[in-house]
Amino acid sequence: MYPPQDAETTFRTRRSVCAGYAALYEAIGRAAGLTVETVVGRARGLVSEGMGEGHAWNAVKLDGRWYLLDATWDAGYVSADGFHKRFGTSYFLAPPEVFVTKHYPDEARWQLLDVARTPGEFMRAPSLEPEFFADGLRLVSPDRDESDARGTVDVVVDNPRRVALLADAAP
Repeated sequence: MYPPQDAETTFRTRRSVCAGYAALYEAIGRAAGLTVETVVGRARGLVSEGMGEGHAWNAVKLDGRWYLLDATWDAGYVSADGFHKRFGTSYFLAPPEVFVTKHYPDEARWQLLDVARTPGEFMRAPSLEPEFFADGLRLVSPDRDESDARGTVDVVVDNPRRVALLADAAP
């Protein structure tokens, strides 16, 4: 069982799940005078299927513009032998187009996209890592997370920076 996920308990116990990370980030941000909201929805990880698992992250308003961040996913990862700290910034102020490949908020406005994606579009879209986009890459095709390839499959990536790529396909 998890302890309460409010900001004070999370700060004091140094234990939480995503709700506690989001509550603590919101509390710290507001104490610093920022406009911060906690966003709830679904997130696709390595083991989740479909819409993913329940998750919480944040939106912060900077210079009149909203940005998304996921302090939980940037803190590290969980494996069979526990939590492993690994600070990162992959989900810190990531562009909305990048964020929505793995995060689907309950409220469409928190997608921060000009045209919100439907649940079906989210489920069918390839689940790409933020580093893919950070390298300037864009997946042209396929436009589905799964493809029925009988023998061969063509993957087309727009690679204007000429980044070296290594691909792996599994049946």
